[in-house]
Amino acid sequence: MIADDFEAAIDRLGKALGFAANRPDKELREGPDNLWALRDDLYWIIDARIRSMPTGRRSTKHETGQMNNACAWFKQRYPGAKNRNLMIIWTKTVGAASGFNEDVGI
Repeated sequence: MIADDFEAAIDRLGKALGFAANRPDKELREGPDNLWALRDDLYWIIDARIRSMPTGRRSTKHETGQMNNACAWFKQRYPGAKNRNLMIIWTKTVGAASGFNEDVGI
């Protein structure tokens, strides 16, 4: 599966860079695709939407909803920790019917 291979590569990259990296969605069946602990109180939440191909389209409610859910999951499990939310996706345009509840880097 392409998505699983990509998420595994992101996990390996995080570990190669020296971060504590894991895959909550794969391991726990909840949370973000990838989570990197850069230090004790700073994390990167990474959601990969690589199945979405570039066609000049906008992100969908489902795609932004997945990121919003990952952010909520993080806040419940890591109260008070700082995080940066990152989405890997082919578009930088958010659809009119979708949106983020937190700041998200694309």
